[in-house]
Amino acid sequence: PKPAAGPFVVLVGVGTFSDPAIKPRPTADADARAMYDLLSDPARLPGAEGRVRLLTSTPDPKRNERPATRENVIAAVKEARASTGAGDLVVFGYYGAGAAAQDRTA
Repeated sequence: PKPAAGPFVVLVGVGTFSDPAIKPRPTADADARAMYDLLSDPARLPGAEGRVRLLTSTPDPKRNERPATRENVIAAVKEARASTGAGDLVVFGYYGAGAAAQDRTA
């Protein structure tokens, strides 16, 4: 096993969708940003400096956000896996709508 490297956080906020059949979740981006502000604070989560990834539907370059695309989410999860070792905390937060499963939301 790899040695511990510290916590790693991936936060995804998807408030708007390119598919009009998916209802928007207006607070999703703000929810993800609020968690980012909390978990990127060294006083709250020591060792996470530079190890918090924020992906949103409306990226803010000031926060170094990335677009919340399928490819970027997968890349961030792979980065978390490659950047952590035994006993490291990995946090994945998703804020958005679920997918349709027949007549229900999953």
